Amino acid sequence: MKRNIFIISVMLFVVSIVKMNAQNITSISETNSEYKINFTLPSYKINEVNIFEEYGINQNYSKIELPEFGEINKIGLPILPQYSVKLRIPDDATTFNVYVSNIVTQTIYLQNKILPFNDFFETDTVKKFVLDQVFYSSNGQSLSSNYNLSNPFTIMGVKGINFSILPFKYNPITKTIQVIKSCTYTITHNGNSTLKSGTNSIVSEDDITQEFLKNIFTNYSPSQLKSGISGIQNVKYLIIAHKDLWGGIQQFASYKRNLGYDVTLVSTWETGTEKYGIRNYIKSKYDNKDTRPVFVLLVGGPDHIEHFGWYDDNLDLQDNGDSEHPATDLDFTLLDGDDFYPDILIGRFFVDENDDLKGITRRLMYSETHLDELGENALLISGGPEDYFEENLTEIEDEIVLPNGYATDHFCEICNDSRTEVLNAIASDKYNFFIYRGHGGNGWLSGFNLSAFEFDPYKEGDNDMFGPMGFGFTCWTNTYEKRYGSFSCFGRRYLKVKGISYFGSSTISQSYSNNKLSKDVIKSVLNSTYLAQGTVSGVNNYHGGYTTTLQERQIRKYNLLGDPSFEVNGLGCRSNYNLVYSQTFEDKDIVKFKAINDIVIAGKGENFEVNSGAQLTLLAGNQITFKEGTIIKYGSVLNAYIQLCGGSLKSGENSLNELSQDSDSVIKDKGIIDLDDVEINISPNPTSRKITISGINGDALVEVVDVKGSKCIQKRLQIL
Repeated sequence: MKRNIFIISVMLFVVSIVKMNAQNITSISETNSEYKINFTLPSYKINEVNIFEEYGINQNYSKIELPEFGEINKIGLPILPQYSVKLRIPDDATTFNVYVSNIVTQTIYLQNKILPFNDFFETDTVKKFVLDQVFYSSNGQSLSSNYNLSNPFTIMGVKGINFSILPFKYNPITKTIQVIKSCTYTITHNGNSTLKSGTNSIVSEDDITQEFLKNIFTNYSPSQLKSGISGIQNVKYLIIAHKDLWGGIQQFASYKRNLGYDVTLVSTWETGTEKYGIRNYIKSKYDNKDTRPVFVLLVGGPDHIEHFGWYDDNLDLQDNGDSEHPATDLDFTLLDGDDFYPDILIGRFFVDENDDLKGITRRLMYSETHLDELGENALLISGGPEDYFEENLTEIEDEIVLPNGYATDHFCEICNDSRTEVLNAIASDKYNFFIYRGHGGNGWLSGFNLSAFEFDPYKEGDNDMFGPMGFGFTCWTNTYEKRYGSFSCFGRRYLKVKGISYFGSSTISQSYSNNKLSKDVIKSVLNSTYLAQGTVSGVNNYHGGYTTTLQERQIRKYNLLGDPSFEVNGLGCRSNYNLVYSQTFEDKDIVKFKAINDIVIAGKGENFEVNSGAQLTLLAGNQITFKEGTIIKYGSVLNAYIQLCGGSLKSGENSLNELSQDSDSVIKDKGIIDLDDVEINISPNPTSRKITISGINGDALVEVVDVKGSKCIQKRLQIL
């Protein structure tokens, strides 16, 4: 477990602290032709940093610490804070002008140069320190602007710009920084179209798109958001499965339909397996608002569905060349505009066999329908002899995970924690997610030397139903590359035997970039409803609209293996469930649906089957209706309760209790119960009732009897 450990990698001394009482950094107002941004600089620190421990150079530098801000990160140039806002703009706006007024400044004198930005591959044994001699010998004029305005970009049909405020102007010659304490920015544009509250004709109006855009653009006003399952009723979900995996993906598609998604399932017979053909197919759906997907799931590994980027088989893993064009699924999502902002939310099931698909689907269904009952627990792991891994992870824990209400267990290799403890922790059912920060390889987390193959014993064990969401900020753990004729990707193996999702890098990665990306992604995920919504928002925050070559590689190499629509906090209690689409729950499936009001089973001419070995729990506050097509097979367990969602069963409410051979209230089916032409409704009424359904082989009589012996329902049906 976590121990007290004192890490010294840089020497920090507070030189000066500037305090202000600003509650908000910016306030924004707009008209049809301009935006006004009032800016107030919050408190910041200027620390002294010695780089000897990191680079072997005994030199002090100054570093401005401002946690709420991002940073300019160009190799060799000073690390200067910047604060960015994304603004929705009219579709026809092409020209912009910026004016600065009401500016209040202060000059700060420094003892040392501002620390330049550097990044290094985490496999580097010698870290190179770069300082741009031309800039540091100048008066800083090349970085003198107090703002930056990006080119327009498009996200999900909405056009926007990224405006970055640069309140620190550094002059290396005089060793001073001019600080903007407050000012007003006015941005004008030539657009004529007015922005109305809600959406325009080309933007999807579903809740997920609207919520996503609202969280991206500071000035976006979504259309009225719905609640519960109605909020995803019109959300389009496109699943592209390799033809050999067609059978294995059917259950997952049915499950998502019954949650309310508008699912389109196609095979590579229709799309082809080549990456450009698949992207063109996705774009054809995206370009039509009526078919535009919010979520896209690719089903199959790189042998089934190509990825973008490539590997050079002649490169050794220690060669950094494969980072130039990392394997990525990002390009499948870049459908509108010349930018790196995804227009859809994508994930991949990296599988080779239908049995693997069934295992992933089983764990996803269990996790999503039970996660809200688990509690909020996080597992944090740092691996490697370097101190900076543990420093970064501790910052994530203290600044993000704990403030979001999660209890944490924290293991670190430099603390001499037991690898057996770490393995058992990942394989347990305790945690919502785990975060790994450290060294990584093709098939393992190098810290603690943990191979994903070590999870194999848990695949068929008692605790194989749930594996935490995984986030690995490290090298290679989501590689799409074959080594020695087979895939050894850690993320792939983790999903195959234990996990529900894994977000990681397809190639080698850099230290500073991983430190920054890890914070942005975890913060966004913990504040998002859907998994890919969080990972995409985090990556967007990381690059902030200005994409250097280094940033481009970083955002391409990180991919999500798993269901992009997975609900981070679980489904919880929905208003209603209409489970009317064909669905089959198989052996080992354990699923629970909880509704505030009603649950309806079957009724569209399709079967809803609970097969032997499956467990289905239904909890509704008002009524549960079983319609024609409901089939409960021998050896299955069905629990159905009329109960306040999240509460306990109370007097005056009815219970259709556990349906199993061993329960006090049972269906003794001895085979299949087929509720032909019968509809059973159980709903609250003034008297307490215990419902018993019993059957006899052959021509069976089903009776629903209350505790006083009164028959509520009497119906004959055939026991097959």
